[in-house]
Order: sequence, then C-alpha cells, then structure tokens
Amino acid sequence: MSGTQPFLIQSILLNLVIGELRSLNLDGNLSIKDLDNVKDLTDAKSANLILKKNLESLEFFWKEGNGNNNSIEKIEETLCGLQPHSNVKKLMIKRYEGSRFPNWMMELQLPNLVEISLSCCGRCEHLPPLGKLQFLKILHLYHMDAVKHIDSEVYKDDESAFPSLESLSLSYMDNLEEWATAAGRNIFPRLGKLYVRYCKKLFDLPTIPSVRTLEIAGESELLLSSVQNFPSITSLKISGFHNMRYFPAGFLHNHTVLENLEIVYMKSLKSVANELENLSALKDLNLEQCYELKSLPEGLLKLNSLETIHISACGLVSFPVNGFCGVASLRSLRIQWCDKFTSLSEGVRYLTALQDLNVWMCSELNSLPKSISHLTALQRLRISSCERLSSLPNEIGFLTSLQLLEIYGCPNLTCLPQGVQNLKRLRDLSIMDCPVLERRCQKERGKDWPKIAHIPDIRIGYLLIQRSAP
Repeated sequence: MSGTQPFLIQSILLNLVIGELRSLNLDGNLSIKDLDNVKDLTDAKSANLILKKNLESLEFFWKEGNGNNNSIEKIEETLCGLQPHSNVKKLMIKRYEGSRFPNWMMELQLPNLVEISLSCCGRCEHLPPLGKLQFLKILHLYHMDAVKHIDSEVYKDDESAFPSLESLSLSYMDNLEEWATAAGRNIFPRLGKLYVRYCKKLFDLPTIPSVRTLEIAGESELLLSSVQNFPSITSLKISGFHNMRYFPAGFLHNHTVLENLEIVYMKSLKSVANELENLSALKDLNLEQCYELKSLPEGLLKLNSLETIHISACGLVSFPVNGFCGVASLRSLRIQWCDKFTSLSEGVRYLTALQDLNVWMCSELNSLPKSISHLTALQRLRISSCERLSSLPNEIGFLTSLQLLEIYGCPNLTCLPQGVQNLKRLRDLSIMDCPVLERRCQKERGKDWPKIAHIPDIRIGYLLIQRSAP
C-alpha cells in the first residue's frame, strides 16, 4: 500500500488486529488509532514497524478521555514495541499516558526526523534530547503538562543544538517554568517561527536572534515583555492577556523591522497609544476582539509604510479626524463586527491610495463622510449589515477608479445618490437584503435604474439582472 494519503489503522476494528500490519508492504503515511487495544509488548512488536523502511510518517493515537484502562507499564510497552524504521521523517504521538518515552526516542534511534509532534503526553517529565536531531525542522509540543524545563537535558552537550529547526510551537505547557539557553552555544541558529501559547508558569523567553515570526499568547505581563528580546521579528501576533489594559511601556520601541502586527482577544485593552509610533516598517495592522479599544491612536500619523488595517469585533466608535494623515500608503481598510462604530470620520480624505474599503456588521454606522470623494484610487467598496445606514453621500460620484460596489443588509438605505451615474469604471454592482433600494433598482422600471443602467454586471437580490457580453 502506498501513496500520499495516510493509511489508517484503527486496531481491533472489524476484527483487524495490529499484528496484521506485519504482512503489509507500507510506504508513505501510517496512522494507528486506539492503541489502548494493543495487548502487550509482543502484540505491539508483531506489527514489525521497525522493518518498514519505506514509511515516511507515523502517527500514534490513544483514546481520548478515560478510555484507557491499561497500566502505565503496558502503555509504555506498547510504544516501545512500535519502534519505527530509522528512515521515518515525521512522528506524531498523541494522548500517550506513559511516564517516560521509550529508549528508541530517548536514544535518538530515528536520526532522520524532520517533524515531531508530541501532544497530551501528560505524565512525561523528560523530553528526549531533541536538540541533537540534525534534520529536525518542525517541533510541536502541546499539553505536555509534566514538563518543567527546556534546558541542557534537551540540548545535550553539543556546541550546536537544533541546528536545522525552523518552527517551534509550545502550547498549553501548564508546568513549564524555565526555558534556558547557554551563553556561547549555537542554539536554534535557524529558528524562524516561534509560537508560545498559554504556558501559564513561563514568564521569560530566551533571546533567539534568528526568529522572524513570533506568536505569544498568555496572561503574564512579564511574558509579554519578553517580546523585547526579539527586535528582528517581522511578524508578531499577541493574544490573550485578558486583564491587561495597557501594553508594557516601550515593549515595541525597538522593533523597527516589524511588518505585521496582530492583536487578538485582549478583552480589556483600552489603548495602543505610543506603542505603534516607532514601527516605521509596519505594513499590516490587525486588531480583533479588543472590546474596550474605542479609538486608534494618533501614533498612526507616523506609520508611513502601513498598507492594511483590519479591525474586527472591537469597541471602536470612530477614527480620529487627523488619524490617517500619516498613512497615505494605506491600500486596504476593513472594519467588521464593531457594533459601536458610528463614523469613518472626515479623516479618510488622507487615504488617497486606498483600493479596498470594507465595512461589515457595524449596526450603528449611519453615514459615510463627504470626504470619501478624496478616495480616487478606491476600486472596491463593500458595505454589509449596517442597519442604521440611511444614505450614501453624493460625493461617491468622485470615486473615479471604483470597479465594484456591494451593498448587503442595509434595510434603511432607500436610494442611491445621483453621483453613482458618474462612476464610469464601475463594472459590478450587487444589492441584496435592502428591500426598498432593490425595488428602486429594478431594470427599466425602478426609479434608480437610470443611475445604474451603464454598469455591465448588476445583481439585485438573488438575480443577475444585467450581464456584460462574454
């Protein structure tokens, strides 16, 4: 059996026992579930995995919850007996309840591993010396609740540790309290992506100069302050920290090459003032589920590389009048699920390079500013589920580059402004769930039809009422 699709064995299902793997010529990927049903060491060894030299990927799963009634000794024997051939490149182990990993892992008898995922192995206090694996590129550790330290035990005594590792993920390691590196040793020389999520006893991260992408989630202000140890990152995602109202002072002041910043689910965050102003290379800003964040800072004035702002499910009320005057490079602005948002403000006049404007699910938005006329580069305008929006400004007729206009779920919008007929480049108009406006835009007979008749593709309700020639 071969191919890229995984071959799944669910032991003792339809009378299949793990020993029947012995006679199968397997290559590619093999996933074995319900390993609780394996009887003992002999039963596990009967699969003869150690001789299956063409297998590249192995996944071992035990049952979820309290389904495992075997002793710890039998569980350990099972994994011991499932030793793979040394050619295996990818290994995943999930819900293993032994207190230690087998010798074939601790003695690194799989030297060709490129990716390892250890998940919910809650009794294992000691990790294998993974730092000695010369080809390891990806390492995921998830809910390894008994692990307290990542230190010399993992690195061993070599001058270089994790020489090929590119991506490291530490998630929900409830008792991890120390992550140490040794001065003068070449540890993680190629690590580019680091993800640290909800390791509640970990308060400090080591300095790893090669990291370019960092994701950090948790509750400790000390942990968040460790971001200062990574001044060369180009992408940063911060989430959690639910009680934090303000960021630690100056924690982003040295990040002059940061291009992407994502702040997610910081429920109490009130301001990002002064933390953005030194981010001269920032291109993408994403704010999501920051319910107490009511405004953007004047610090936006200095972000002259910014190209996208996406704001979702925040407490945003409006933009400052001059808040956009330093971001003339902005290409995309998206605001969604901000149920207190009332106005874009006249400050949009500065967004002369804006190409995409999307406002969705902002139930309190009642109008668009007249200064929208300055958005002469705008190509796509989407407005959806803004129930209080009752009119569009006639200045929309100055959007000379507009190619697509979508209006969905705005029941109080009763007519289109006269300026729409000046939109000579508009190719696609869609109006849906706007009952009065839909009637006014009916082909040949609606009162607003003369304003839109020049548009090649028109969808009203669920019907395509005008279509351009192929």
